Amino acid sequence: MDLLKAFDSISRSKLIKKLKKLGVKNIYLKWFESYLSDRYQYVEITHRENNKQFKVKSNLKINEHGVPQGSILGPLLFIIYLIDMPDCLSRLDEIKNQLCVYVDDANLIMSAKTDLELEIASFIELTKIQDFFTDNDLLMSKEKTNFISFNTRQNRHSSNLHIGVDNDVVNELETTKFLGLYIDKHLTWDFHVNQISSKINSGIYALKRLSFLCNMSALKAVFHAHVQSHIAYGICVYGGTSHQNLNKILVLQKRALRAMLHLKDDESVKIHFSNLKIMTVFSLYILETIMHIKTNQDKFVAFRNIHAHNTRGKNNMVLPHHKLEMFKQKTSYAGIKFLNYIPKEIIEINDLNKFRKSLKNYLTEHTIYSFDDFYSLSRGS
Repeated sequence: MDLLKAFDSISRSKLIKKLKKLGVKNIYLKWFESYLSDRYQYVEITHRENNKQFKVKSNLKINEHGVPQGSILGPLLFIIYLIDMPDCLSRLDEIKNQLCVYVDDANLIMSAKTDLELEIASFIELTKIQDFFTDNDLLMSKEKTNFISFNTRQNRHSSNLHIGVDNDVVNELETTKFLGLYIDKHLTWDFHVNQISSKINSGIYALKRLSFLCNMSALKAVFHAHVQSHIAYGICVYGGTSHQNLNKILVLQKRALRAMLHLKDDESVKIHFSNLKIMTVFSLYILETIMHIKTNQDKFVAFRNIHAHNTRGKNNMVLPHHKLEMFKQKTSYAGIKFLNYIPKEIIEINDLNKFRKSLKNYLTEHTIYSFDDFYSLSRGS
């Protein structure tokens, strides 16, 4: 759901009421009132005449709505403004609904047994959400609001959903961008990998040019800023894509290293990943999914919680049962599977920082070109 001029439309009086409801009072509440009040703005137009540039300013006008954009407090205040938004949802029988709100990026996730149930439930929920926006002086852009219907590629049931709010039809997309990740209707992540590849190619071009001017320390900094950062962002989610897609990224990582080291296209760089302490895309995915499990280990079941036997794998996690092959793409499923294959001495480290450091060292010492490479490390030990 896309909002028009979200930050500029906030009612300051309603925001103050919500701050009061959260327990902000006395001098602290007055501070927020002072911060939001008596803000002025003007418009400046640049005009060029006879090769001379003139700037024309409008009169100052007081701004009675919104929160300052570009400020540290702006996003926080907007989150507070929408804090009661989940309360507007219905509790419909056998309909699963959940709001995912990140500042002004609001998304509604719904599932139902039939298309008709989904259409009716979506209409009800979107109407309630629109009413919430109206009550809070926010305006939903119906042109930019859209939806995706998720299903597996193997599903032969062709969904033909008609989602609407009021008398307007919501557009259906096959791919959308959500918090920097491009999500497609089959969760293949093909489009996202293509977008990453394009950004990596730009980084490789920069590395080729800079390799004649910079030392290895500077080149590594450029590599991490313009190649590795694009790969690492969100990899614990999109890393469940096909082996072919991950291998496509790995090929680009190899090209980047060859550019840094002035190597020929057919020269192996496997040893250089380890020497430069650079993780392959497979290693990054393994690291981040395992860290997800380790950080949230109280939410998962270990074998020691099931039985009291002092077995070798008592600290291993229990893999959840599943029916669909797509389930294996879940961060939690992959993380548990990988966790059970790392050395016992690493698993038993309780401090998260030390655990991450030890695991990262383990993964960089062994250059991993595939998941089979990773599993073979455990079998070899």
